Amino acid sequence: MGFTFSFFQVMLTQSLMLVFPTAIMLSINGPITLLLLLCLLTYLALYAFTRKHITRFSLKMKEAENTFFSAQNEQLVNAKAIRLHAAESFFLFRLRQRFKKYLATLMRYQRFSYTVSSLDSVISLMIQVVLFILGGRAVLRGALSVGMFTLILSYFSTMLGAVQSFFALGTSFRATLAAYGRLMDIFTWPIMPNGHELLHAPITTVAITQLSFSYSDAVMLFDGISYTFEKGKLYGIMGANGAGKSTLVQLLSGYLQPQAGSVNYNGRDIATVDAAALRQQYIGYVEQEGRLFHGTILENITLSDRPLDAGQIADVSQLIKLLNLEQWGLDSNASLSTLIHGDNSS
Repeated sequence: MGFTFSFFQVMLTQSLMLVFPTAIMLSINGPITLLLLLCLLTYLALYAFTRKHITRFSLKMKEAENTFFSAQNEQLVNAKAIRLHAAESFFLFRLRQRFKKYLATLMRYQRFSYTVSSLDSVISLMIQVVLFILGGRAVLRGALSVGMFTLILSYFSTMLGAVQSFFALGTSFRATLAAYGRLMDIFTWPIMPNGHELLHAPITTVAITQLSFSYSDAVMLFDGISYTFEKGKLYGIMGANGAGKSTLVQLLSGYLQPQAGSVNYNGRDIATVDAAALRQQYIGYVEQEGRLFHGTILENITLSDRPLDAGQIADVSQLIKLLNLEQWGLDSNASLSTLIHGDNSS
């Protein structure tokens, strides 16, 4: 709110500093004022010429900057693994490559910004030269007094400052537009489809019917497969790397959507079921690599957004005993409250 008020305050102030001096200068000497206004239009032409380039250079610089700092953060997060595998030289080489690209785009952006700034100074100087020539001739001819010419110089300086302020604002806006565009790309990502029906009865069957899925048109992982998983039975999915084992599990959980066919829980298409609630209540998913989030041990076990009651905490304790985790010290509320970090798997 404060930024918006300040922005419009500056806009109003600069507009008044442009309008009122123009009106006064027109009353003093109309021809000189109109000619100076035409000269000021060169700022508009300069902005029209540079605005797309400013956005493009700024976008490339931000992309290279994000790539470099992402690589740097990756090394910091995985510092232990990098040292254990003696991969420092590889990661350092990759980081240097990204830094070179970032530096190159940064220098291009700075050179372009310096060029625009220099053109601003040149235009300002040329306009002032024109003003001195026209005003000086008018004073020598007696058409304009020295006092009036001094007033024109003073008011024109105010006008020029307002125009330069608008030009700087437009340039800054175009640079910021690149970051805004990147944010909008994230906000406009397609929302994961999710139904609204809830499953209340125990799940007895999970069936896939004529299911087809591919990550690209060239490679079809599943092409019209059908199978039914029944309650009380243990299933193993076997296949080579890249065969689609993890993809099938993600399709069954509703995380991915098939191009054709359906996944049905108790005969109900998962497309109509609240898949998020389904995963939270009925599905346990163990990834190939353990993943911890910043929070307490209890929060990492439950991933609950609500306080747990005594019965739920008792269920957690029973789970700890079932998994034989007591040997790691997870046998009290104090240990469950221990804070861990997302990058710490110990």
